[in-house]
Amino acid sequence: MKKISIGIIAGLTVVLLFSFSALYELSNKTAEVNTFDNIVVFAESKPVKDYTVIGHLKAPTISFGQADGFSAGRDYLVEKCKESYPTGEGLILDCSKTKLSADVITFKK
Repeated sequence: MKKISIGIIAGLTVVLLFSFSALYELSNKTAEVNTFDNIVVFAESKPVKDYTVIGHLKAPTISFGQADGFSAGRDYLVEKCKESYPTGEGLILDCSKTKLSADVITFKK
């Protein structure tokens, strides 16, 4: 009886360990994003982890045709995030033809 109980407990433990490790399935859309000055930047994408939007920022009109157009706008938004939202942990960038804006987010604990 004792051996059966130990076997059942061991089996349940293994099943639970495998079920928790398979909570999120990798796909072709799964990626790791870059961090700039400790701000996680999502360009035209959203984090998988739960988050709260704490603000919105807009960059000046930029030209995406320029070699550094996107980078300059991104860097501007990262700088403004650090100044205006010191608790901000990330930016979700929204890129249009000539405008770049971002939602400032914090991750839920």
